[in-house]
Amino acid sequence: MSAYSPSEICEMSGVEQIAAIKQGLITPVDAVEASLARIDEVDGEINAFATLDEERAIETAREVTETIESGGDPGPLYGVPVAIKDLIMTEGIRTTFGSVIYSDFIPERDSVVVERIRNAGGVILGKTNVSEFGFRAVTDNKIFGETVNPVDTDLTPAGSSGGSAAAVTSNMVPFAIGSDGGGSVRLPASFCGLCGIKASFGRVPIYPEHRDPELAGANGWGSVEHIGPITRTVEDAALLLDVMAGSHPMDRHSIPKVEPSYRAKTDTPSVSDLSVAYSPDLGYAAVNPEIGEQTAAAADLFESELGCDVSRDGPELSDYQDVFEKIVANTTDLIGLRKQLYEFGSQIDSDIVGMLETEWTATDFTEGVKGRQRLNKKFRQFMQQYDVLLTPTAAVPPFPIGESAPTQIAGRSVSESHWQSFTYPFNLTGHPAATIPVGRTRDNKPIGLQIVGSHLDDATVIEAAAAYSDVS
Repeated sequence: MSAYSPSEICEMSGVEQIAAIKQGLITPVDAVEASLARIDEVDGEINAFATLDEERAIETAREVTETIESGGDPGPLYGVPVAIKDLIMTEGIRTTFGSVIYSDFIPERDSVVVERIRNAGGVILGKTNVSEFGFRAVTDNKIFGETVNPVDTDLTPAGSSGGSAAAVTSNMVPFAIGSDGGGSVRLPASFCGLCGIKASFGRVPIYPEHRDPELAGANGWGSVEHIGPITRTVEDAALLLDVMAGSHPMDRHSIPKVEPSYRAKTDTPSVSDLSVAYSPDLGYAAVNPEIGEQTAAAADLFESELGCDVSRDGPELSDYQDVFEKIVANTTDLIGLRKQLYEFGSQIDSDIVGMLETEWTATDFTEGVKGRQRLNKKFRQFMQQYDVLLTPTAAVPPFPIGESAPTQIAGRSVSESHWQSFTYPFNLTGHPAATIPVGRTRDNKPIGLQIVGSHLDDATVIEAAAAYSDVS
């Protein structure tokens, strides 16, 4: 008999659920059944999940429960429920990548990260909704429709990991996994008032998606893509990163995990010796005034409450969106997707069609590579002066569903991608970056603060995020 009701279980963080399981107050079966009941209750409105794997989830939870009762080691996740973004492959569970091209695709193997989560005792509940191949920063596709933001169902949760963020913020699951090619973990986490982490490029291995030449569409984003956690707490995100991080022989970009425990960094974080920069605009971005006010106040707290040396400084970047688009196109299977375009036509997202119909040249791709090199050089030189850089996560608060993006920010006319100005540069550079909630607008929309670390220094990013969360 559980010591907690299903709703009380769903309100727990992942770390809290694990503690309750260790104490014998609940079982993994209780946790999974509570999540499934919550999904049944609210997901008809939210539309966070694309596919559920209920029977297998309950059976796995029973197996983990039996392991615990027999004195065995269930793994660090202790049978707690996990949701997986539908761009990440799951053996035996439909994986559509948000595209009609793959609407009936059932992988025969797990992604490396899913395999590691299962081996760590996580119970996979199902797949969360995405934009097609992750190409748009809202969460909508021709198969499953649009996901809404549980904070306010008239608003978007952003994307492309909006299904994962919506599942967590509505208490359907404590743990969710997203992917981030230009902000797709950090932007939904920010819009939903959550923590999201994009670790250093290669820290979490990616295979087979984004690496398999046979998966046209799903094999794009290769040099900018990251897989990361979306959770309600920094502790939960750090625990998931512990499980997922580490090199893998099938991902040539992957790098070893050198930190014994990211989760341990959240217990008693100490950041008073950090040199911190705060940039409200990276030198070029238009920003909603309330976001500017709230993130500046958060930066002040790093100095007044945490003892950091904080400077208002930034790398003074220019707009690298054109460079980003060329890099993404250069890592996309344009030939394979163009073949699919002939078959599926109007069923493919218009943004993808636009990219496929562009006559890319060798000059375009060379300019993309050189632009990326310039950005890398400039930002790495800047970070030699600081341990972390603080910025807004998004340039705007959550906007209404049905809108691709705002084209006016703080009185400036901007491109539809401008609101993502703070996230995609660090996909190009590969630096670790996290988002944490730092407040709300006057009409109650979540605001996120981005914490960017030096090259490969994921541990400091996590420690800074945990320290702020402890005092805010």
